[in-house]
Amino acid sequence: MKTYRDAFTLEADRTFDQDPRYGLIVLGEIAGKALSPGINDPGTAIQVIGAGARLLDDWAVTCQAAEGDSGQLDRLFIAAVSARDMVEDLYAPIIRYGSADVSVAVKVQKTLAVLSSRDGTLGQVAAQTARWGREAALRRLDDPVERAAFETEAPC
Repeated sequence: MKTYRDAFTLEADRTFDQDPRYGLIVLGEIAGKALSPGINDPGTAIQVIGAGARLLDDWAVTCQAAEGDSGQLDRLFIAAVSARDMVEDLYAPIIRYGSADVSVAVKVQKTLAVLSSRDGTLGQVAAQTARWGREAALRRLDDPVERAAFETEAPC
């Protein structure tokens, strides 16, 4: 009986090890707070965008590698982690609070372009999120120079 219990981790609170979405939510919140007018730290948001993209890419690689192993755990049933939820957990606050900053908006577009090149659901969700981010940036970038820079630097 002890060996079965050792296979599970039960905690009172969410942890990064047991809940990958939690880590992305925290990263998104860090970026959102960094973009607040009181802090105004787009550099931190840009770092979060890059780190989050690497995590999502690693997750996609792990999922693809695990696709062939479905027979090993034929009695274990858990809800799948949704690519849409993970991308939104990370990028929604960044797009919401950072689309008026040209450097943040461009970084979002560049990283989502890389993720959208992936096969499968992650690629599709990243492409949809990139379109949403692009529309938000074009609505909020008032300065003509910044708007032109965004249109030049941000991939379509």
